[in-house]
Amino acid sequence: MSYARKDDRHNDELVDEIADGFKRTLEEKREDGKPAGPAFAITGDARNAPKPRRRDR
Repeated sequence: MSYARKDDRHNDELVDEIADGFKRTLEEKREDGKPAGPAFAITGDARNAPKPRRRDR
């Protein structure tokens, strides 16, 4: 199995975990009866960072 396939499977599991967290958070109610906001923020995937540029000569 290639690294890409292992990575894709990992991404699917991560997406499911994040989606479950959002669903659970949105279904919970705060004490004042309003829906609770997300308890975490998604900031991006560091694996997709652009490659560093070469120095100008």
